[in-house]
Parts: sequence; structure tokens; C-alpha cells
Amino acid sequence: MRDKFSGYYRPSKEEFALLWKDCIFVLDANVLLNLYRYPKKAKEELLTTLSSVKGRIWLPFQAAFEYQRNRPRVIAQQKKRFHEVQKIVGGIISNLEGEFGKLQLKDRHALIEPEEFINKMRPIVDEFRQELQKLEEVQANVHDDDPIRKEIDDLMGKNIGDAFNATQIKEICEEGDKRFEWCIPPGFMDSDKAGKDQHTYGGITYEAKFGDLVLWKQILEFAKKKKKPAIILLTDDEKKDWWWQIDSLGEQTIGPRPELVEEIKREADVTSFYIYSSEQFLKFSRDHLDASVSDESIEQVRETAERSRAAPPHRDYINQARFAEQVVCNWLRSKYGAENVLENRGWPDFTVVDALNDRPLGVEVLHLRNAFGPAFFRLRERMYRAFHDVSVGSFSRFEMVIVVQETEIVDRIQSDIERGRFDLLSGVSLTVGLIEEGSKSNEPIFLPHYSCNQNDQD
Repeated sequence: MRDKFSGYYRPSKEEFALLWKDCIFVLDANVLLNLYRYPKKAKEELLTTLSSVKGRIWLPFQAAFEYQRNRPRVIAQQKKRFHEVQKIVGGIISNLEGEFGKLQLKDRHALIEPEEFINKMRPIVDEFRQELQKLEEVQANVHDDDPIRKEIDDLMGKNIGDAFNATQIKEICEEGDKRFEWCIPPGFMDSDKAGKDQHTYGGITYEAKFGDLVLWKQILEFAKKKKKPAIILLTDDEKKDWWWQIDSLGEQTIGPRPELVEEIKREADVTSFYIYSSEQFLKFSRDHLDASVSDESIEQVRETAERSRAAPPHRDYINQARFAEQVVCNWLRSKYGAENVLENRGWPDFTVVDALNDRPLGVEVLHLRNAFGPAFFRLRERMYRAFHDVSVGSFSRFEMVIVVQETEIVDRIQSDIERGRFDLLSGVSLTVGLIEEGSKSNEPIFLPHYSCNQNDQD
């Protein structure tokens, strides 16, 4: 059974060990382009790990071409982000003052005094802006010397594939139309790219929608000619035309598409083939390459890959945040009674009637994909706002419910709080948890993993 359907079987522990020991690592362009997006430590650890297998790395011509073509655009995007973030952060205090000013609180309300809240926000905003300024100073521009490309050139050496000729490209495009019609991987997820999205180099015109298929054909050709029985493809592309994905409380990735495993075995006699993202490569390199890689770098690599994928990252994040709010709403209703939990369109997300107090409990839900930099800044900002509302008597107390995707993020938050790196505020508690499958049904539930308040920190 396994011999005939090897693509549907995950390699054993022993087979993975042999694969890492003997394989050729093939790089996709996005792995190289993401090096420009990583923080310094994550970039260095990935380059160091790749350098440890320098003699076993190969870059297809298509991947090299896409890297060279897109490199200036990625650099420009990184530089532009600093100005966009500075503009947003620079307007926080003035926006708060403006909005509070419209309410004319000094003349019309005896208790609400936002000055204390704004004054506590100022040093946080200033600290973040200073950090951005320092980072921007070391961020390369498109016309600057490119040390990352120099490191990539040294890493690859001559291990770069040759281009296909015009006839081969034409045949691949004709085959691609048929493959895409039948959803044969890879590349069919790009079938909706405009036909005019073309790029010419070396006298040959490439259609963008067939880029992944050209890459795949070059991998097959390389494996066939070099007689390489074991290959690992490193790519940060997470579309379904590369990965075998199943919907189970969200997309669950099992491994490479079985069709790809079968095709490379049939066409190039590759007996062992697997795909890793940069995040997975770093994570498993600690076991198989004895690499020294930090958990923080792995998390930053994962987060960067999510942001840089073709699908608009903000849309995916908004959908996840809304889903998190709904699951937390169900948790609150089971905890306090459905009739006592009110959903709000604005701040806070929920108001809970408190039977023991005249004033209600405020609940704000924050969906975090990591626990670094801007994520903690958003949490602090909302906590100070909650603290202000409790201080002026709008709420009896406030609960910040933080929904994360991995237990490692829970551990990071707990560690920062227990070590005094993150100050809790009076009247505001934190509950951190994950969305998991319910034990009695397939309905997703919010499961708290860690809770604390100022008394716990004291």
C-alpha cells in the first residue's frame, strides 16, 4: 500500500533523519526575500544555519530570477513602513487630545479627567518612536550597498540552475493550462493572475501565473540529471497548490501535496521528498543539524512569512480577530450567563452586568499572533485605557482577554509579567488562552491558560 501511495504517508523519524543527512536543500525566492524583513538576530541565525549546509544548497534559475527582480521592491517596502508607522504613532497623542477635547470634559464632567491617562501614554509613545528611529537608521535603501545579497551570493556560489530555453518555457505554459484546469499542483492557485503579468529576461518572456510550475519543472530536471534521491524544498509559500491542507478548526497542514511527492518520484526517481517553511527549517535544524537557533527567531520568522504572503495579511488578521471575539463571547456567556453579557460595537468589546456591583465589568478581546514589540504596545495601550475607565468609575473592573495561537506565546507573556517586564494596572486583569476544540462537540471554545492581576504581581 505505501509503495503505491507514498505521497500520502508521512516519513518516519528514521526516514526524516536520513533525509536531512543526505538531501539537497532547494530554495524558493521567498525564503531569500524574507531575509530583508527579519529582525537582525533572526536573519543571522537563518543565514548561519543555511551556511552549515552550504555545499548541499541549490537555487533554481526561476527562484534566482524572482529574487533579483523583487529584491528592490521588498527593500523599498521595508523603508516605507517606517514612515507609515511613525505617522500612526505620532498621531496617537494628538488624536486622543482631539477626541477628548470634543467632549469638553473640563466644562461638562466633574469626574472624568483624561490628562493622567494621556500623560502615561506619552513616554510609551516616545519610547516606541525612538526605537523606530534607531531601526530606520540601519535599514538599507534601494540604492545602498546590499550586504544581504552579498551573503546570499557567497552562500549560493555556483549552485544556481540554468534557464530553460524559449521552447521549453512555451511547452510548460501549454502544459500549465491543462494542469490548472484539473488543479494539478503546483501553481494552479495562481491561475487567476492576469495574462499580461509577464517579465522578460535573457530574451525569454515568463508569465507570472506559471512561475511556480517553471520552478517545479526545474527542480525535476535538476534531480533527474544529478540523480539526487533526496530533496527538501524550502518555501514560505503556503498555498494549497504546494501543501496538503485539511480544514479542521482552521487550516491544518499535513505535509507536501501527495501529487508532488508522486510526480518527483516518477519523473526524477527521487525516493525522499519533503517541503519545509523557513520557520520549520529553523525549528527542525536544531535536531538534525545541531543548529543554535532561538525560539524568538523562529517566532519572528513565522510572523514575517505570514505578513509577506500574497493574500492581504490585514484581511486574514481581521477575520481571525472577529472569530476570536465570537468564541470569547460564548465563553463569557457560559461564565456569567448569556443574559448578562452585552456585545458592543465600540469600546470595550463586551460589557458584563455585575450582580455584586452597581457598575459593570468591561471586557476587551485582543488577538495576538506573537508577543513582541508592536503586539505588546497594543496591549499596553488598551490596558491604560481600561485603567482610566475603571479609575473614573465607568466600570467596576476590567478584564483583558488575550487570544493567542500557541502555548509558547502564553509562556512568553507569563514570563514577562512574573519577571516584572510588564506592569499590571489596578483594576485590570489579564486572561490569556487559546481557541481549541471542545471535548463534547466540534464547536471551538476559548480555553484560558494563564490569568493574573496586580495583586498576583505584587
